[in-house]
Amino acid sequence: MKFRSLPLPLTAAAILLAMACGPATTSSTRYDCTTGSSGVGITTQFDTAGIFSLNGGPANGPTGVNTCIPAPVIAEPPNHFDFAVDIEGTQATLLPPMVVSSAGSAGWLSLTTDFDSITDAPTIGYNDSTPLPIAPGSVFMIQAVTAGCSLLPYTTQHYVYSKFIIDSVHYYPYNALSAPDGLTVYYHMVSDPICGYTSFQAGIPPH
Repeated sequence: MKFRSLPLPLTAAAILLAMACGPATTSSTRYDCTTGSSGVGITTQFDTAGIFSLNGGPANGPTGVNTCIPAPVIAEPPNHFDFAVDIEGTQATLLPPMVVSSAGSAGWLSLTTDFDSITDAPTIGYNDSTPLPIAPGSVFMIQAVTAGCSLLPYTTQHYVYSKFIIDSVHYYPYNALSAPDGLTVYYHMVSDPICGYTSFQAGIPPH
């Protein structure tokens, strides 16, 4: 497995050549991950949803997650997604964008910590190039680069952090009439929509 910080777009890397790395953790450096503009007043986001397996689900069903919005999306260009899922037999797997296509730049970090006790995201150790087996109760973090954050001046500002727990996995085959929940993964997530911020505390993220 490869564990590393995610690669930056070339344009962002060029900016960094002329500027030192620095923190993005003061009230004057809050930027919305959707636009890269002022993020003052934006609060931590919570979502509970489900997505289909890449293989076997409906043609237009959501198969991935965009953690910035946050929302389920179809895991293919031009949609931005930070991971997709696939189910084969009784095994569900999380797939980072690099494994599926070039539609995003994100990595995962699997944890054994209780989901509710995680108040801040780690900033290192994310895997962007190999799948992660998941099951009900699996807890993991996502570190994602978004268009809104990628051109901000400091490397610490380029990432959006989210935490997930898998609520359930439906392994039986999808059928639009008899099994509309077939081949689905349901999850609960918390994300910090401020570029570079790592807090999962409710309300306006303190850092």
